[in-house]
Amino acid sequence: MKKFEKEVKFDENRIIEYIGGMIDSRLGGDWTDYEVGDEVKYDFDLEDDGYLEDLKEEFGIELSDIKELVGEGICIVVDEDIWYNVYFENNILVVKYIVLEYL
Repeated sequence: MKKFEKEVKFDENRIIEYIGGMIDSRLGGDWTDYEVGDEVKYDFDLEDDGYLEDLKEEFGIELSDIKELVGEGICIVVDEDIWYNVYFENNILVVKYIVLEYL
């Protein structure tokens, strides 16, 4: 998997920080055995899972704001080795990454 060209830092703005928190939360609850090099995909239904409601309440952020930021796809970069490709499939936020160590 190749990084998306449009890169943003993990702590660049509130939307990215929130998406990072969603990723961390999903990682913490994922008990799947992955091997190094596996490509992992998480789907977030922002409307049905309550994420969008939280974003509206906490930051006044709408789905359109997130879609504008993500556009055709962004790469959220934590450091040079840890990054997540983020994009939309309809109204579902999709996150993909490569496993770097045995989980």
